[in-house]
Amino acid sequence: MIAISGEHLTCADIAALAEQRDTCVVTREGDEYPFASIWQGANTGGSYSRRMIDAVQNRNGGQALGRFYVYNRIIERDRFLVWIK
Repeated sequence: MIAISGEHLTCADIAALAEQRDTCVVTREGDEYPFASIWQGANTGGSYSRRMIDAVQNRNGGQALGRFYVYNRIIERDRFLVWIK
């Protein structure tokens, strides 16, 4: 296992391991593409990409996606494209 600091930890270093886990849980979250909120998303069992990202950025991205759905009146089974700039 490689710690966030880049230093290797061992099983004997329980306190340091717990500290690293606490930091990770609080500040980072798993994010996936395609979005979990779509039929092709991670929650449907298809293939997807997942990465740990900053928790605040993940929540902000989810809120922006929700606003996109509302603004563009995207409802269940509507098709849309995602352009990445």
